[in-house]
Amino acid sequence: MAKKAPKKKPAKEDKPKEAEAPEAKALTPKQLVASLNRRFDDKAATLMDESEAGTQDVFSTGLAVLDRHVIGIGGLPWGRIIEVSGREGGGKSTLAAKFMAGAQKDGGVAVLLDAERTFEPSWARLHGVDIESLVWVRPDHMFQDGEGGALERVEAIAQRQRKAFIVLDSVSALKTHAEVDGGISADQGVAEIARHWSRGLRILTEILAKSQSTLMLINQVRSTIGGYGPSTDTSGGNAIKFYTSLRLKVWPYRPKDATEPYARIGVEAIKNKLARPWRKADLRLNFDEGFDERWNVLNHAKEVKAVPPRCQSFKEAAAKLGWFDIATETTDDEGPTDAPEEAQEAGDDEAPSE
Repeated sequence: MAKKAPKKKPAKEDKPKEAEAPEAKALTPKQLVASLNRRFDDKAATLMDESEAGTQDVFSTGLAVLDRHVIGIGGLPWGRIIEVSGREGGGKSTLAAKFMAGAQKDGGVAVLLDAERTFEPSWARLHGVDIESLVWVRPDHMFQDGEGGALERVEAIAQRQRKAFIVLDSVSALKTHAEVDGGISADQGVAEIARHWSRGLRILTEILAKSQSTLMLINQVRSTIGGYGPSTDTSGGNAIKFYTSLRLKVWPYRPKDATEPYARIGVEAIKNKLARPWRKADLRLNFDEGFDERWNVLNHAKEVKAVPPRCQSFKEAAAKLGWFDIATETTDDEGPTDAPEEAQEAGDDEAPSE
């Protein structure tokens, strides 16, 4: 009887050897950069003194006290996300118009996403906005895949335009998915808006930085529920607070005489990743002429006691503050004809919680 051939054992498959991690060495910063660039690509890493990231490009708002004291870096930054929040009638949209004018003077393109449908061209023109060059966008909703929501339009603008100053007016006016589909009676989840903002800002942060475009979010103040913490907060969830590099809070002052042709607003940097935060200043707004820059500078100089209370010289105030460039811009040294008025602040001045 023939013997059965022995069964052959299956050949052992050679398991691929796991790549061994390189041994850590003591490298110089330049050697580490070179190693990373060889491993990934030529732009994986760079030294800060060889990169544009080491300097922040800014543009002036046209308000010296805001640029040099409150913001602290000479103006608003390009390539960042900023927020201006406050009570109704506090001057948020007026500051937005002033900022758009400053961006246009610096060679940027101003874009307004008017979700509130309240834009007034004549008021913007008073504050220096070139209306003929202003891009006006009217989004219908906040975020809806493939249908041109506000955040998608911001993304498209930043991808196509370098140095675009994009103003979204306002965060609270944007409709959500549920509101678009169900109308006024729609029942939406409490966290839906916050999720949209968290998702959108994660994507927009890098796109804005690459195109050196700035997104300004105008936000409103809401009363908080419960007895703990601050009595007011901003809408949109916490993502906006985390992703913004600069948060400005504004509030109005109630004038003693309602017939006065000007108003006074306060501005405070409640978050500032570019300079020292928590600095504030008052600005005077003339309804017929715009912001009173002489009053602003002179009042600030008196607040910090750089000049005596009775000083009426704009040049002297600017020079004492060390702002010699604006002190020599004009030959007219006539300061405000009246001393800074005493006004009562309207509403609660408690800063939103971080």
